[in-house]
Amino acid sequence: METIDHGKGIVTIQLNISKIVDEISMLIVNKALQKIEAMMPKGERIGVFDFSIEELHSLSFRSLHILKKNGVLTVADLLKYSRKDLLAMGNMGDKSVINIEEALGSYGLCLRKEERGK
Repeated sequence: METIDHGKGIVTIQLNISKIVDEISMLIVNKALQKIEAMMPKGERIGVFDFSIEELHSLSFRSLHILKKNGVLTVADLLKYSRKDLLAMGNMGDKSVINIEEALGSYGLCLRKEERGK
């Protein structure tokens, strides 16, 4: 806990530095792994994202079901899709896409960026 007096009263702030450091570390590691995997020849890729989408713990049952129904079984599969691609899936709406983006974001990952002009 840290107490700060800013002239108009005292404000107490609880800093959760270890959580922030963990999140930043995870983001850095995941970005590095993505770059390493992209540089490797296709046949030799290490498959760091070949884990089940079920391991994205904040993913809702609805989002999980729609993804599985459309053959998206691993995080590696999911990272190939853009927001627009997901919205084109049957029964996939904005709320489900936001849920997916947040679940990936908690691991420092994001959907494929849409190409300009498409």
